[in-house]
Parts: sequence; structure tokens; C-alpha cells
Amino acid sequence: MVVVQGKKIQKIITVKRTTSILAFIYILTLLSWVPLYSSSYLDWKFFPDRNQTLIGLIFINKEQLFTAVCFINAFFGVLSLLVIVIFTTILICQLKAKSEWRKSANVQKDKAESMSNRDKSTVVMVVLISVILIICYTPSIIISLVTYCYTEFSVEGTYFFLYQIVWSGAFVLENLNSSVNILLYLKMSSKYKAIFKNLFFL
Repeated sequence: MVVVQGKKIQKIITVKRTTSILAFIYILTLLSWVPLYSSSYLDWKFFPDRNQTLIGLIFINKEQLFTAVCFINAFFGVLSLLVIVIFTTILICQLKAKSEWRKSANVQKDKAESMSNRDKSTVVMVVLISVILIICYTPSIIISLVTYCYTEFSVEGTYFFLYQIVWSGAFVLENLNSSVNILLYLKMSSKYKAIFKNLFFL
């Protein structure tokens, strides 16, 4: 939206509003996990496979609550990915339409070609960011859906170790998404690169 209608969006999305929205999203995310964490505590627990009593997690009303949290997590994850795909598609179509309009309008040839190349690089960057985000977040959504459908694939289920392993991989991918974006911006955005160099005295 900022790329297509920069001036209008800059008036609507101010720094204060952006900060408020981000704070709201973080608080909402934290609150969504409060019921699950408040219903578990550390206590002595018998492990039949080891024939030992050790300190472990004890859950109160575990199944219904855990299933509900997994469903909410999966639902919002799928919704987020759909929104990303829809808005990325709209943005690409808008940029292509603007690029075609510039070519057909009375714009200087060199300037039109320069703008067209900039539009192409913007489209490539937006698509890459969206694809990386979708690839990195899809595993955690799939895991949440599997946990919702099959309760044995959970913290207290039969497949606990497999559950731990796949979630570890999903968290690594989510962190990788955050790490890769900065490199992508440095490679594809000259303005971002200039500000980055200026900020870190490079």
C-alpha cells in the first residue's frame, strides 16, 4: 500500500499509530498464551517409562484448553498467510498497472524505463519477503493443526519427543525469517543500505 499510494498512507499510518498497533499485537499475542501457561505448574510427577518420580509439568484442564489454544494459533496463522498472499497479489497487480500506465503516458522514455526497473525490483523484493515469510511460518501452523486434530501429538501426549523436535525446527525457521529480511533489504534496497551504513558508521 505504501508503495502504491505513498502520500495517502503516510498521512494515515503515523509513527504513533504504528507503535500503538504493534504494542496491541504484542499484548494480544501474549494474552492468547496466558490461559495455557496459567494452567500448568511444576510438581512431582511419575514417569512410567523411567519408573521414576521427577519434577515435571502438571496441567489443569489440559485437553480442552490446549486444543483451544492450538486452534486459535492455527486459525490466526492461516488467516495471516492468506492476508499476506492477497495483499502481495494486489500490490504486484497495482505496480504492474502503474508501470504500464507510465509507458503509455507522456513520460520521458528514460525516466519511464528507470521507474519501470524500480517497480520490477520492488515487486521482486516484496514477493521474496512474502515467500520467505510463508515458508518459515507454514511449519508452525501445520504443527498447530496436527496438535488440534490429534491430541497425542502434544506436550503430554505419546509423541511428546517428536512434538518437541518439530517445534524446535519451526522456531528456528521463524527466527531465520527475522534474520534473512535484513540481508534481503541490504541487497535490494539502495535507500535502506544507505541508511544502514550511515546508522552503523560503515
